[in-house]
Amino acid sequence: MAAHLDVQVEAFRNRPLDSANYTFVSMDALTMKVRDDGRTVNVVCLAAVGVNADGYREPWVATMVCTSSTSPTQAKSVPSSAASSTP
Repeated sequence: MAAHLDVQVEAFRNRPLDSANYTFVSMDALTMKVRDDGRTVNVVCLAAVGVNADGYREPWVATMVCTSSTSPTQAKSVPSSAASSTP
């Protein structure tokens, strides 16, 4: 990820979630194999989405967690798509 996006990603990840009432929260995970330093490792991509009182989806978090037993667990920030404008 480009270094100039780090500030925006950090602001997104630390934004307050109590500013709206969420009627529904959904969390999902996807397991996949990726290349990391010349080897293939398993990672889990976690995503959480909240549906606000107006019915619009808002992305809460998107994170990749390394699950390979041969490498340390690490979390990497993944840019989440913008909140959907369709309820």
